[in-house]
Amino acid sequence: MEHNLLSCETLLMGGNLIVDCSLSSSGFGNTYVVRKRLTGEVLAMKEFFIKTINLRTNGVVTVSVPANKATFDSQLTKFEKEAERLSKIHNDHIVRVYDLFKENGTVYYTMDYIDGESLAERMKRTKKPLSEKEVRDILEQVLDALGAVHRQGIYHLDLKPGNIMLDTQGKAYLIDFGASKQISQDENDSHTSTMICHSPGYAPTEQVAQNMGQIGAWTDIYALGATLYNLLTNISPSKINVGEPPQYTKPVSPQMQELISWMMQPNRTKRPQSVADIRRFLTPKSEVETSPVEPDGGDITILGGEKKTEDKPVTTPINWQLLLMLAIVGLFAVGIFVLAQCGGQKTNSIVDIEAVDSIEDVYSAAVVPQKHIEVMRQILRERTFQYESAIGPCTYTGDTDASGYTDDVGLPSGRGRAVFSDGRLYEGPFIHGVMEGENARFVYENGDVFEGEFRDNKFYVGKYTIKSDGSYFVGTFKDGQPDKGTWYNKNGKIIEG
Repeated sequence: MEHNLLSCETLLMGGNLIVDCSLSSSGFGNTYVVRKRLTGEVLAMKEFFIKTINLRTNGVVTVSVPANKATFDSQLTKFEKEAERLSKIHNDHIVRVYDLFKENGTVYYTMDYIDGESLAERMKRTKKPLSEKEVRDILEQVLDALGAVHRQGIYHLDLKPGNIMLDTQGKAYLIDFGASKQISQDENDSHTSTMICHSPGYAPTEQVAQNMGQIGAWTDIYALGATLYNLLTNISPSKINVGEPPQYTKPVSPQMQELISWMMQPNRTKRPQSVADIRRFLTPKSEVETSPVEPDGGDITILGGEKKTEDKPVTTPINWQLLLMLAIVGLFAVGIFVLAQCGGQKTNSIVDIEAVDSIEDVYSAAVVPQKHIEVMRQILRERTFQYESAIGPCTYTGDTDASGYTDDVGLPSGRGRAVFSDGRLYEGPFIHGVMEGENARFVYENGDVFEGEFRDNKFYVGKYTIKSDGSYFVGTFKDGQPDKGTWYNKNGKIIEG
């Protein structure tokens, strides 16, 4: 037993927790397997302990040199905040945090124990990479976890195969938020549970340079891209030469190669800016409404920006959308002709046509793939109409929550474009009439532009550019006004004061 670890059978929380064994130890903490004395429930427990600063004397954590006391106290407070933040995240792919308590001169928290192994341990055991099918399954689960974390304004900052666990059922969990960083909505600084460290090959330039103002979701996305590469090749991403495409040791689909290259772009503005960007990229082209757009400019963060992707040719040579539209026109033409021949009397065949109340019925006699029927529904759902929004009357063009083949236009829902009577313009997502979601763009009549995320018809997080002088703000917004963030001049220099 190492001197910096608790001994087995150590009792904590007034004897309610028993330490079974040590799981792991890092520069800033120790993790144990513990069990509840009364119920026998097995949990994992994390202990705050800085190897270079702390000693353990008779079970109590002390600071080796008095000069390090302030550092220890500061980092311990941030460790507590890490636990508090994680306790608020409820996601199937993130371990749940339970008890936070102080004892033995330090702080502990308990969390779910995962019976399994990390992806790094798995590859070390099997001595081979994962299949692309396995990697895609894990990616979907990790994206779900990252999305939940990023919505809380938290960035993991140490995403790698060693921090993704697979339980015995193949379920993935994102673990170890020891390096996590949070953009606070109510405080002036950024919080980290420890000094921002990094794993070589998995950290992008902004993290290696400790440039805290440039760290965001795109930082985790780089690490996820590096993780995907390692899982598919069993080669460390640190061996990839900057600016060169990754090399693969076995066949990997062009889509996955393109995704990894995008995620690992050295320039953070050229990576996916959110989990939503990656999901859109992985969505089959026939289901994508619009192609992503790559943010302009150099090394300037544009929250909510997207990557421009080249549309791939549709595998079938038939233009089904055109065929379906022609079929509808043809049906109406036949109906009119038959009515004319019958002197206005409806025949049984015309009654059957009029009874059609769904696209499936219209094409029941044709062999049309279901995905193309969905395309047709989408075409019919896109409407243009006058809409009285919460911020003024506008002409709306785009998706609605109507059925797609009724007279009811419904409410704006999905992606759309709203042109207001005073000259303002909004392009982006709607949820039942409310402007809400990522990758939105709002243009004022004077040319000022916001790009980013909307919440409840207001700016939430993103970039606001003033046309008259080119200055811009990047950060969060409160009640639609700049709140926490940084102002830059047109040359990208920070505006002091």
